[in-house]
Amino acid sequence: KVSYVTSFWAKTPGTKIHPHRREIEAALLANIYNPHIDQVVVFLDGVTSGDYNVEEELKSSCVHFYQDMAEINRQFLQRSASSNTHGVDP
Repeated sequence: KVSYVTSFWAKTPGTKIHPHRREIEAALLANIYNPHIDQVVVFLDGVTSGDYNVEEELKSSCVHFYQDMAEINRQFLQRSASSNTHGVDP
């Protein structure tokens, strides 16, 4: 079995998102779909305790990460389903 373990920085509310983030999310998604990788483990970095309860902030970061990955997955699947990748006329 092969596991892919990586870290990824959590989004910080109120800060600008770096454009490179979407590219990294796409790479994570590619690894999730890689049939040679049995599991993908992502450690969210940059989660700190600000004015929020630490446990709630951790949950929020994980939920937002999950939602972001689900959204990019939907976009990928929609593009894949609508594109003709086999060169065969429908």
